[in-house]
Amino acid sequence: MRSQHVFIYDSVPGGTGYLKDLTRNEHTFMRVLEKARDALTGCACVKDPTLDGCYQCIKTYRFRFVHNQISWSTALRQIEIILANREAIEERSPDDALINPLLESELERRFIESLRQTDGFHLNPEVVDGRPGYLLKIGNAAWKVIPQVELGPKQGIALASRPDFILKPLRPSKGLPIAVFLDGFAYHADTALDNNRIASDLAKRNAIRMSGGYLVWSLTWADLKGQLPPTATMLAANSANIAPLLKTLAHELAHIPLFNQPDWNSWQLFLAHLSHMAKSDEPEPIRQWQAAASIVACNSVTRTHTGEAELQSALERLLLGKSPAPETIATPTFAASTSDNGIFRLLAAVPVASLQMKCFDAALSALWFDDAGDKPPAEFQQEWQELLRMNNFLQFTPRFISLTRHMVEKGLVSNSIAWLMEGESDSNVPESDSELTDKQREELEMLDPLLQPVLVPLLRSGSIPWPEIGYEATDEQGRCGTSMIEVAWPLQKIGIALPANDTKDFEKDGWTIVPLENLDAAAIEALFNPQA
Repeated sequence: MRSQHVFIYDSVPGGTGYLKDLTRNEHTFMRVLEKARDALTGCACVKDPTLDGCYQCIKTYRFRFVHNQISWSTALRQIEIILANREAIEERSPDDALINPLLESELERRFIESLRQTDGFHLNPEVVDGRPGYLLKIGNAAWKVIPQVELGPKQGIALASRPDFILKPLRPSKGLPIAVFLDGFAYHADTALDNNRIASDLAKRNAIRMSGGYLVWSLTWADLKGQLPPTATMLAANSANIAPLLKTLAHELAHIPLFNQPDWNSWQLFLAHLSHMAKSDEPEPIRQWQAAASIVACNSVTRTHTGEAELQSALERLLLGKSPAPETIATPTFAASTSDNGIFRLLAAVPVASLQMKCFDAALSALWFDDAGDKPPAEFQQEWQELLRMNNFLQFTPRFISLTRHMVEKGLVSNSIAWLMEGESDSNVPESDSELTDKQREELEMLDPLLQPVLVPLLRSGSIPWPEIGYEATDEQGRCGTSMIEVAWPLQKIGIALPANDTKDFEKDGWTIVPLENLDAAAIEALFNPQA
């Protein structure tokens, strides 16, 4: 059910005190509305069909510049609706009487309810990280759902922001935390209301992605209501004829219905991503998303073989909103692809050496959008909706940035181009101690001291896959049981148990459980390399 709100404010600086009188009891404000209705219906302008109000009833001189937004018929209709529903009206607390936070709150509730109603998703209220939140379980995987998290320099993020939610997987193998932003067009993109924040929004979301610690998802009312995009989009064009590549490089995604149709929305993509990450048998399922996004980004009819300097020049032209097609050279180091449909410009590239090995780990893409907003609101809103959808998908390219005209004008580009060209690998498997991430070092420190002498050298050398630390058994509905083991490799169904661990549920499910007293480096290696 949709809630509607009436906001009453006193425009006189310091206030007149009338609002307190109006809300002293439930009848006073209604009597004022009745008098307002009588004044409207009794005005002489009612007899003139060419008028929609006049200075005697609803218009005032100081609002003469917005008279096109003031309507006698609209005012009368709204007053009559309120009076007809007076018995159902409730007074809200002052904290709720701010327009934007209230609308965001409604959208946040819709997001939570939509998660709860999704088949196979189990969402329960929990205290997470010391605040009210939720625990989302999908199969054997779980995510903390944490509202209103401040992100910034402490998290290695250059620009501060506050996502509406963070979805944080309990197990690192299930992907990065997801920063979810719930956006309304009126507050985030409507130029007519002087609320075009697209450049600022995307700059902050670029910064979150560039930190390497998060995915970013932008959702709107239209997404949660199931509204689908037009079929003739850049994503649809670039998704044509990719099925053979998906079957080779992202075989699990090739079987997801969403990847066989061009008109999915951002909410459907969000659910598909969470479901796949929860259920995948791959040790690093995120790599399939990286491959799929890179394939789509590079699948343009305009392709060029170019060099590093030429690619950087093309990115700098794209930054200025110019045609990004790179120059062709005789000894190329990159295979580049450009798409331009008059609304969006996309430049993607993969090192030639990587492409020859059908590897997209070093792929990059940059999307440009003209956010001037000098179009009819309905048309611009549809373009903005598509912009968010493209960002949600193309972010899986190993390196992706989103650019706009105003972003350049406002100096919000930062070091985006340099970051794109760095081309560092995001592999989660360390080859040596120096390549361990901060998170991996932290997990090694969390290991029980009795396990560290054996496991730490194996993990630092990359001799065995990276495990899950502190693993709980779950049933088919995602509910946690009583069994838990200290270290687990769920894909291989191998675990290490301390004497205090209850392992019966794992043993029933066919796991190989190594007790502490049998812990030996050679035996552990042999479990993963039986032919060695």
